[in-house]
Amino acid sequence: MKARTIQLGTVCEFIRGVTFDKADATTRPGAGKIPVLRAGNIGDELDTQNDLIWVPDAQVSHGQRLRQNDIAICMSSGSSEVVGKTARVPFDLHASIGSFCGIIRPKNPDEASYLSFFFRSAAFRKHRNAIARGANIQNLRFSQFEEIDLEIPNEQRQIAGRLEQIG
Repeated sequence: MKARTIQLGTVCEFIRGVTFDKADATTRPGAGKIPVLRAGNIGDELDTQNDLIWVPDAQVSHGQRLRQNDIAICMSSGSSEVVGKTARVPFDLHASIGSFCGIIRPKNPDEASYLSFFFRSAAFRKHRNAIARGANIQNLRFSQFEEIDLEIPNEQRQIAGRLEQIG
């Protein structure tokens, strides 16, 4: 099996979550509002129905809106089990992600499935454990992700397809 080694920063964009004033947020949807998902919404899949915060639509840039094949990631948490947790976005969503989270956006949609499996792999967890910093709160920085070397097999679509069938 042939593979190419790349740096993650060459195949992904990294987008910070939405910051907002507490006074602008509500737990109820409304006209001109957009839901913001938080770390608790990131699991094996995204939970887009529960524990949402709604903020004015104008506070969310076009780039911060969740798109199909994005990977939502928790960037900061008091729990080492939560920081680095990821979920792939199955379709375009009228939603964004909060400031303690971020979006990993594959530049090539054909690589999204393979990359989403990488971010749930033991190899990524090992890397995450090495770079997460903080005494009480664990933090990841996207600048640390950009230089991660990753082997992408030429057959990555087939491999990802098989993994999706298993998982």
